[in-house]
Amino acid sequence: MKKRTLLKLISGITVFLIIFFLFNIYNGFMGNPLTAKFANSKIKAYVNKTYPNLDLTISETKYTFKDSAYYSKVQSKKSQDTQFTVSCRKGRVTDDYEYEVANKFTTYRRLSETFNKDVEDILSKEFPYHTTIVIGDYGKEELNFNKLKLDMPYDLTNPPLPASLTVYCSSDVFTYEVLSKRLLELDAIMKRHNIPITTYSLTLEAYETEEKPASHRLYLIDFPADKINSTDLVHVLKKHQSDWEQDPAHQK
Repeated sequence: MKKRTLLKLISGITVFLIIFFLFNIYNGFMGNPLTAKFANSKIKAYVNKTYPNLDLTISETKYTFKDSAYYSKVQSKKSQDTQFTVSCRKGRVTDDYEYEVANKFTTYRRLSETFNKDVEDILSKEFPYHTTIVIGDYGKEELNFNKLKLDMPYDLTNPPLPASLTVYCSSDVFTYEVLSKRLLELDAIMKRHNIPITTYSLTLEAYETEEKPASHRLYLIDFPADKINSTDLVHVLKKHQSDWEQDPAHQK
């Protein structure tokens, strides 16, 4: 009888430990409902106290396994660029307003993403070569973004920061003669649409398939657009790329 009771006790403890273990795993990935309510309350109180004049909406609190924290997205009702994240971890509330909004990074992101989409659309219709990568971007080297203003309008033909264009296109021939021809075609398309590109990065790569990734490439990186009209463009391209690759800042 005692042996049977002991077995039941051991079984009960084992089941409890398994449930406790699974519960902790679930909380680790999904968060604790009670803790979520507590975090939600703290986040709302923090936002109302810290930003009382911004007329903000606060999203439902969610849990992130990566940071073991609860967070809410905060958005102004009047300003599209006033959006940031407020997080609560172990009872401590923080936000990224300074980086996202005060630093104008939300403005940069909105403008650059729209610019990239417009450039992709134009090249998909007018650049007559197969491309694997097309990236239109604004210069992030100006990390203070002091030329940007919150909610400033987007203008494709008047970028607030230096605009760059990166294109990877397929080719059977890998020479600077071919690369210069493609570069001139890209530049002509941009000028036709009055898009002032400051620097170009262009890569010729072998045609690829799922079974055979591109193995051969010829690169041109950060080439100044004002040098495109050089008399001997091929020579200028070669020298630029050689100098770029020898620059200690670009050494791996």
